[in-house]
Amino acid sequence: MKRLKFLQFWPVAAGILLITVVLLSITFLSSSATTTITIVFTGLSGILAGLFLLNRYLKYHQLLHELTALTTQFSNINQGLSTRLELKTEHRQLTDLVTQLDAHLALETERLVQEQNFSADASHELRTPLAGMRLQAQVAQRTTDPQQRDKALNNIMLAIDRSTRLIEQLLVFSRLTRRRNIAENASEDLLALFHKQLLKHSQVIKRQSITVITNLDEVHLPKITMHRDQFTALLDNLIINSLNHCPDKGQVRFLIENNNRNLTLSFEDSGKGIDDKDLAKVLIPFQKSSDGKQKSSGLGLAIAHRVATLHSGHLSLSRSQLGGLKVTVVLDLQPDA
Repeated sequence: MKRLKFLQFWPVAAGILLITVVLLSITFLSSSATTTITIVFTGLSGILAGLFLLNRYLKYHQLLHELTALTTQFSNINQGLSTRLELKTEHRQLTDLVTQLDAHLALETERLVQEQNFSADASHELRTPLAGMRLQAQVAQRTTDPQQRDKALNNIMLAIDRSTRLIEQLLVFSRLTRRRNIAENASEDLLALFHKQLLKHSQVIKRQSITVITNLDEVHLPKITMHRDQFTALLDNLIINSLNHCPDKGQVRFLIENNNRNLTLSFEDSGKGIDDKDLAKVLIPFQKSSDGKQKSSGLGLAIAHRVATLHSGHLSLSRSQLGGLKVTVVLDLQPDA
């Protein structure tokens, strides 16, 4: 590359060298001091101006070459031959541009992968309840037994409720993108949000006579920068998960620990828990425990895991001291000043 540049610009360099030699010759042959100073000053000025213009031209040509390379790399990405930009340049502005473009490409790749997975999984999950509702509708349509008809209609209503929940979960999961998270973060009161979600499920807690153990009234937290809708989904799904696995007259425990700038949220229940072999499996969208008794859509833990990841945190599963499952969310959030 350096040899190519020299071959391209040697006429300019040779011209400057020739002018310098001529000016120095005239200077030595001249007997007038004033003429000598004038010639030397003019010559040096010309040389400096020529070097400056040459340097600018070289940088301009280098910038054009790098932009051409950048265009080629973009073309390769569009054709599926590459996944990122790898341009090395000395121009700070161009480096910043490449960094931002790389970040944009990463977000777009993530979004496309999520959309593809979402479309495949959603279409599969929605077929099952629709087929079930159709079957029950046929039973209700053909039977002359009032009790059998009522049972079929009741099953249709239950299937509709489950499908509605599934669709809501699908919509929530489809909106969990990093771009949305970055754009819509705001200062929020986590404790108030937690209390609101607990109150939302108070009827279920009362109906099943579940004892709720919590330290929400004891812990003190500053407002936290977060995505409100995403965090609402995290809390809602983890509370529902604990309640779904908790037997009647059982216990659930919801705790928050503030360790400097790390927050730990734990959700526990006194149910039967999940086999160790299924702990990683249930974090995958639409995957349920192998016992087949899970009441949810198979998206709740996946949604919570995704939200934690988008907030620079992580979610883990373990055995609770209450006997059931313990879900722990560790968040590296920066409290607002």
